[in-house]
Amino acid sequence: MSALGYILFDKPAHVTSFAALKPIRKTYPGSKVGHCGTLDAFATGLLVVLVGAYSRLAPWFVGLDKVYQASFQFGIGTDTLDPVGTEDARGPIPDESSLRDSLSSFIGSIQQVPPRFSALHVKGQRASDLAMKGQEFELKARGVIVHSLELKRYDKTSGIGEFEIHCSSGTYVRSLARDIAQACGTCAHVSTLRRTRVGPFSEEQIDKALDYSLQVIDPPTALNLGLDVITLSDSQTRLFANGQTSLLAELDSSAKGSRDLAVFGQDSRLRGIVHNSQGRLSYGLVLHSPGEAC
Repeated sequence: MSALGYILFDKPAHVTSFAALKPIRKTYPGSKVGHCGTLDAFATGLLVVLVGAYSRLAPWFVGLDKVYQASFQFGIGTDTLDPVGTEDARGPIPDESSLRDSLSSFIGSIQQVPPRFSALHVKGQRASDLAMKGQEFELKARGVIVHSLELKRYDKTSGIGEFEIHCSSGTYVRSLARDIAQACGTCAHVSTLRRTRVGPFSEEQIDKALDYSLQVIDPPTALNLGLDVITLSDSQTRLFANGQTSLLAELDSSAKGSRDLAVFGQDSRLRGIVHNSQGRLSYGLVLHSPGEAC
C-alpha cells in the first residue's frame, strides 16, 4: 500500500540529496520518494520530501523561496565555488566596510550566471559534466530575486563572512559568493551552507525524532503555499474524485485572480488541486488516499 504525505528532513553534509533519502525509502518501500529543491553534497539543512502520490505536488513546492545561512571564504577561489573544489585563485581579503557597501547591488531582481559546476543542461549535457571534462561552454545569466542579504559576522583576519540570504527559487548562493567577491576586487567560495527555510517550512519543524512520520497538507499550509482553499461537500468530493468537469462550473465563483485552488473534503483532507488560469478552471491533480479506489 502506497504511503501519502510529506516529511521535513535535515540533510546531512557529504552526501547527495538523493542518497540522503535512503532511510526514508527504506521506511516506505514501494512508495515514490522525492525531494523538492536539491542541496549540494557539502550543504546541510531543510529538504521537503514528498512521499507517494504527494510527489505529484512537486510543482507547487519547487518554486518556493528559500532562506540560507552561509559562510563565504574571501581571498580563496575554487573551481566549484565550494569547499570540495580545487583552489584556482587567490586574492586580497576585503575590508568589512567595502564588503558591506557591495551588498546593495545584489538585493532585489538581479541577473545571475549559474556556476559552471551545476546540474543545468547545456546542449543536452550537464554543465558539471562538461566542466569536469575541461570543455569550454557558456551559461547565460538568469533573472533571480534576492529578498534580503545580511552580513551577520565578518572576520577580517580569516576572511570568513557569515551571511543570511532570503532568495527566490533558482538562486545559486555559490554564484552570489563569486559575484560579491568580484565586486570587492577579489575571489571567494562558499565554505558552509545550510538551508533553514523553504517557503512556509522552517528548520524548527524538521523531524527530529527520525521516525519519518508523514505529515499532510491542511488548509492553513495550503494558504501558505500560495493556494486558495475550497472545501467541498461530500457529493462534490465524489464528483471531484471522478474528475467530473461539471463540478468546475460550480467552483467558478471560488476562483480569485490566478491562484490555483487546494481542494479539501469535509474531513479537511487534501483531495487535489484545481488549476486556475485567469478564472478558467481545470483539473490539476486528484489525490486518492492509500487503499481508496481511483
